[in-house]
Amino acid sequence: MKKYLFILSIFTLFLTSCDEQDPELYDGPSLIYFTEGTSGRFFVEDTPESSTQIVVGVTKAASTDRTFTVAVNEELTTATPDQYEFQSYTFTIPANEYLGYVEVFGNFDAISTQGSTLAIELVDIQNAEVANFDTTFLLGLNQYCPVDLPGTSFNGSAFIGTSLVNNFQGELVPTGGLNEYSIANAWGEFVAAATGDDSYLGQYYYPVVIQIGCDYNVSLTPANTNGIPGAGGTGVYNDGAGVISLSLTQGLFTEPFNVEVDLVLVP
Repeated sequence: MKKYLFILSIFTLFLTSCDEQDPELYDGPSLIYFTEGTSGRFFVEDTPESSTQIVVGVTKAASTDRTFTVAVNEELTTATPDQYEFQSYTFTIPANEYLGYVEVFGNFDAISTQGSTLAIELVDIQNAEVANFDTTFLLGLNQYCPVDLPGTSFNGSAFIGTSLVNNFQGELVPTGGLNEYSIANAWGEFVAAATGDDSYLGQYYYPVVIQIGCDYNVSLTPANTNGIPGAGGTGVYNDGAGVISLSLTQGLFTEPFNVEVDLVLVP
């Protein structure tokens, strides 16, 4: 019995000592900063009031409303002034609140199909300080024009010029970006077929990420070069036919050439 009483006493002491520990509290000045990272994307809709909000926070609440001011960092901004609008450069963090919001409006017609970047800086706040971290936000501006594909499976064909080299199948895997998909291998067993050497089977696959723009032009980024020098390319989507046509650059062969690929989407 004494043994169990001793163990119980130790356990009770442990719980008491833990409960008596004070929580760690922030004791520095009140600072403002972007609380959800320093970059994001704004897909602007074709409406007059298309806008987005960027969250800012302070480390200490106050008993009164506080205004804070932002500015455009011209050096980091590629967006032109007609592509975005601030109805005011001053915003409010309400009394007893920790969060405020920067609202940016977008102009669908002015935004280029390639997109652009708006760099926003926190410059001032009432009765607080601007932090020395997370105070510049890079906002990507793109037109919002979702493309409705007939399907994500495809039958692919790879060509040198107009000469068919090989056929293959694959899948467009959504990345979460607007009209953006990854493709594990954009030209199938092209190298083995082009050289006639089966020892290349399973080698030199061409993984890419594609994004279909509002004008149906396709931007292409190699997911990795996978040993293929000069990997890259361009493309276009034929909405009526449901075909994505890519022109892949590569430098595997002695005289580099583009490989033309058609991906016929399967409903």
